[in-house]
Amino acid sequence: RSAAEVDRTLQTSLKKIVISPWLQQLVKDKSGQFSELIMNGIDFTVFNNHEVKQYSDKINVLLMYHYLPKKAFSNGLAAFKLAKLKNPNLTLTVFGADRTTNCPLPEGVKYYYQPKQSVLVKLYCAADIFLWPSLIEGFGLLPMEAMACRCAVISTDTGAIRELSDNGRTAIIVPPN
Repeated sequence: RSAAEVDRTLQTSLKKIVISPWLQQLVKDKSGQFSELIMNGIDFTVFNNHEVKQYSDKINVLLMYHYLPKKAFSNGLAAFKLAKLKNPNLTLTVFGADRTTNCPLPEGVKYYYQPKQSVLVKLYCAADIFLWPSLIEGFGLLPMEAMACRCAVISTDTGAIRELSDNGRTAIIVPPN
């Protein structure tokens, strides 16, 4: 939506419901109105990892592909390539709901197109690091799913990541870009 459309919506008398504290503050700052906070949640009976995490010399990085520029897949891929120069034992797995025809993946990268939820859970559980390079998020559900599956998260400072994690302890949070 455009900024003008959002501003017009905020000026209505409709009850505002938001999914993250940063959006709640935005509504208050822009309209002076209270908004109800109902944060997203996940099903821990689905998103979990009851196994003891197995580590090896290979470090498996998981990244979501999305064609929208605001999801910043190209930034995530560039970050992976830089990290791989310092640690050649990094491997990359990518998943997404879109075909990667406009974004060729490096050699050796496995791509899961529209993985079923059970497959996605296995990808999280098998990954050592989930990389979330998004430029803007209302919430950002995937880092929470990854953490529930005992996957370390490196995320941009977007959405609700600060409410979902403890920077430097349960996730590494970096500025967008």
